[in-house]
Amino acid sequence: MEKKTITNKTKPEVTRFLGREKTEGNRKIAQKVFKIVKKEEPFLVTQAPFVRSVNTVSRKMGVFILALSPLLGVAFFERGSLFLPQLGHAVLAAFVFEIVGSIIFKRPLRFWNGNVILLALAFLFLIPQQVTWWGIWFALFFGIFLGRESLGGLGKYRLHPSILALLSLTIFFPEFFLRFSTPMNLMYPAIPQELSINPSVLFFKGSEYALPQWPICVGALYLLAKKAIRWQTPFVYLASIAVLSFVLGKNPLVEILSGSILLVAFFVLTEWSSSPLTGKAQALYALIAGVITEVSRTWVGSPEAVILGVLAAQMFTPVLDRYIRIRSRA
Repeated sequence: MEKKTITNKTKPEVTRFLGREKTEGNRKIAQKVFKIVKKEEPFLVTQAPFVRSVNTVSRKMGVFILALSPLLGVAFFERGSLFLPQLGHAVLAAFVFEIVGSIIFKRPLRFWNGNVILLALAFLFLIPQQVTWWGIWFALFFGIFLGRESLGGLGKYRLHPSILALLSLTIFFPEFFLRFSTPMNLMYPAIPQELSINPSVLFFKGSEYALPQWPICVGALYLLAKKAIRWQTPFVYLASIAVLSFVLGKNPLVEILSGSILLVAFFVLTEWSSSPLTGKAQALYALIAGVITEVSRTWVGSPEAVILGVLAAQMFTPVLDRYIRIRSRA
């Protein structure tokens, strides 16, 4: 077929979109594209998270923050005077490190999309109450600046910044975790040992070593109802922990409802930039995280077992995306 080039005024835009001068057949494809995309507007190519709707990234982040509002409400009600300063330091540090990263790496400021607020909240709900203000700033420097901004910002990182921030605390300041204290800054009165193994107590009141789980469940139902997350990741993660704990002779409900397992299942593992794209890949990703988490809890005895599980699974994300691809519908 004789090669024909586009000679009308849309040629620069078509060439930019398709990368080179096109044949007659590709010319028709280009014309169809420009019936949808206005001629005077450039074609936009962005990084993850990919939102294929009128919903923007800021709206999606708002859904996650709203889903965390029951947990925030419990925190304010139980320990408002102690929780508020740490909340302020976490959010301020996240903003500062994103602004500094944008200036140093010459990128436009995007803190208005709410992503750093979500990362700060996730980190805050995972740390013990005795973490000082300077510990929060130190950890978020590793998580937000080194783990997010230095890698390109939103959508360019492979490891969850909140988990990296938590990991930095466990490495450099392990004394914060020696008492196996409650994550999330909610210090409930000590519950007798015979009650602490009761799943209903863990669900409604929490314990010295566990979060109250009902606010997380409310937020999880909201995320699922809004279709902000897929069901594969949290349910496979929780099922793998339950099955493995049952095989090991432990109470599956206690294992799921203790610590930060539910929080990680619905608010950390489902983070778009660090999780796989397809449902099958997400299921395998969650299985890896669940198995490593429960193994770490059982044999290593680490209160930060979720760190090992999440980071190990996220290291496999590029491999899973490469070999478990989205089927073409063409």
